[in-house]
Amino acid sequence: MRKNIILILSLFLLMFSCKKDEVPSIIINSQEINISNARSSEIISFTTNMSWTATSSENWCTLSQTSGDNSTKSITIVAATNDTYDDRSATVTIKVEGLTKTIKINQSQGDAIILSNKSQKISGESQTLEIELQTNIEVEVIIPEAAKSWVSYTPTRALRTEKLLLQIEANDESFDERTTKIYIKNVATTLQETFTIIQRGALASTIIVGTSNSIQHIDITKDFIFQLNNLVDKEVFFVFSNTNQNNSIELPMLQSDVQSRSNSVTSAPYSEPSFIVSGKPAITKFNNNPGKQFIKGASKPLYQKHSALHPVKLEVGTSEDFFDDEGNAVKSTVRKVISAHGKNLYMWVADNCWGPDSKKTYHVTQTMIDAFAPKFLNEGADNDIYEWVTNAAGAPWGATSYKYLIPETDDIHIWLTDIDDDNKTTGTITLGYYYARDNFIKNLNDDLLKGSNEKLMFTLDAVLFGQTNKGSWNVTDYWPQEFISTLAHEFTHMIYFYQKEVIKNKNSNTAINEMSAQCIEDLVASKIMANGPRGVPYGTPNSGNSGIKNGRIPLFNSNNDFNLLDWSSNENESLINYSKTYTFGAFLMRNYGGAKLIRELIQNNATGTASIVNAVNANGGAVQNYGEILQRFGVANLLSNQTAVKAGYSFNNGGWSTSTINGITYELGSINLYNYSPIPNIYNILPKTQKPGSNILYRAGSNMNGKQEWQFNGMSSDSRLTVVIK
Repeated sequence: MRKNIILILSLFLLMFSCKKDEVPSIIINSQEINISNARSSEIISFTTNMSWTATSSENWCTLSQTSGDNSTKSITIVAATNDTYDDRSATVTIKVEGLTKTIKINQSQGDAIILSNKSQKISGESQTLEIELQTNIEVEVIIPEAAKSWVSYTPTRALRTEKLLLQIEANDESFDERTTKIYIKNVATTLQETFTIIQRGALASTIIVGTSNSIQHIDITKDFIFQLNNLVDKEVFFVFSNTNQNNSIELPMLQSDVQSRSNSVTSAPYSEPSFIVSGKPAITKFNNNPGKQFIKGASKPLYQKHSALHPVKLEVGTSEDFFDDEGNAVKSTVRKVISAHGKNLYMWVADNCWGPDSKKTYHVTQTMIDAFAPKFLNEGADNDIYEWVTNAAGAPWGATSYKYLIPETDDIHIWLTDIDDDNKTTGTITLGYYYARDNFIKNLNDDLLKGSNEKLMFTLDAVLFGQTNKGSWNVTDYWPQEFISTLAHEFTHMIYFYQKEVIKNKNSNTAINEMSAQCIEDLVASKIMANGPRGVPYGTPNSGNSGIKNGRIPLFNSNNDFNLLDWSSNENESLINYSKTYTFGAFLMRNYGGAKLIRELIQNNATGTASIVNAVNANGGAVQNYGEILQRFGVANLLSNQTAVKAGYSFNNGGWSTSTINGITYELGSINLYNYSPIPNIYNILPKTQKPGSNILYRAGSNMNGKQEWQFNGMSSDSRLTVVIK
């Protein structure tokens, strides 16, 4: 028995001592695999004697299996579609113990022909037309048989290229346009792109020779050549004015020997301490077109008697429910009363915004009200907003022929409340508003008019008004000054409603209404000691220093090709609306009567562009139409850095522009658009189209000498051209 055990053990030891370590092995059928750009799969076959792992170096190349034992014969790779324009590669790595093998996966590019432009309108002369494209394949150019008489292309070979040069023959035997399509095709597949050529008819024979005058209006709509002679280191600019208020126009084809460049100025970002607006879209819409309420009011029997709604004499401490623009009731109290000029000012503050017990971020105090209220109405002459603004613009209210409007009153109310009840001091903030709804007698049967406060009033944001500066509040601080300027702005809207809507029975143009309000801010800036929309310190008569970022003009400079009188309902363009209407109004005042122009604009019988033409001509403008004013404004943009400019084209006389009404003198400081950051946007490459009612400022050439010519083809009948030489 013992011998048997020893024998078995000896055999076992012999077997163990004779077995060798197994060597890892990987045998791969292919070291490299090529696949198309489409999503596809391939099988990798291999042999190994041990467990293995597999990885892919790229996310677009995935594996059906990333590990296995020695029984596995293959794995599948899946390649995503290659929609790039370059070949790409991935590496699949298989590991067994310390042994590594790799397989390279090559995927071809996506085929593409990309044209930077798919059509081009060209002049009628003989020329070389350059087509820019991006492609990663060999292409050929196919010209239709009917066009081969005037379009040709001579390639050296089918190649990958970034530019195609077509030879175009002159179209000098016809005044008509001619058109053809050119096909750019992959030589190996059906992939192709189409390019359309539109060639104008015979060249213009009209040559206009310009003069040495710095401003020249060119009144022509057919094709022409403009020529300047004897230039000496001059800059030449073209102002294109689209007199059509409703439609965009095509700008002409412009050819010259002047080298094209990229735009000298691009629209720059614009920022303010907060996104501040006056008014709200729904309020603005109602204020400028309340006609439906006029009609509805006349037919409704449920209007209450105004006197029955206000039996209590108002005094400090009187409380009442006020209704915000959404019709929500807010308990409010009179905190100050001032009587002057035969008028009474009542300062109301929402109870939830008053004093240290308020839960708002900032609250209103008696000290604030006592300092602020006299800015609007005060005893004495020539020392308050009420007198300055009514003297320039007219009365805010009076007798009316409408029984559903509140009666004539000597009372004006300012209500401080948390507008929108949002407790905000940053972001988009409504500083204040005038709502003509409150001029109507309350109508309990009308969703809008049941919220009327039946007062001549405007509303200011109490939280922002009460904001302190490092714990203190002074009426000369930034935000109190903004509110003082807002008083003048909203008061103008109140006057505009009465003068234009009630007395003249004319629907308002929103842009002109807002222009008037901002112009009043500008007119009284030096009086109320607030910088206003000009953005220059209120006591500065000249145009200030360079790099100004305050006021409305910086944003206008970035968007000076917008329709001046289109008040966009797009919230993203709200500040642009204010910037363009202010800058236009600032130009009008500084050339045509100052305060007298605003008075005429608000009180004349016209609306829209006609009201501007009438106001300009009433103050010495002598223009035939709005298009002439638009042209002059465009020129003034370019020449605002000069102080000796022809009358009617000036922003900048180097000092104050003054106007006097009834013994009160108003001052307007000079404006140099080039002193703002950004400076005016001036195109160096002419756009294809132009917005309605707008100007395009175009640099035709710099440091120009001798004789220069420009060929204009396709001037729109709505387009006006002005040449400016500096």
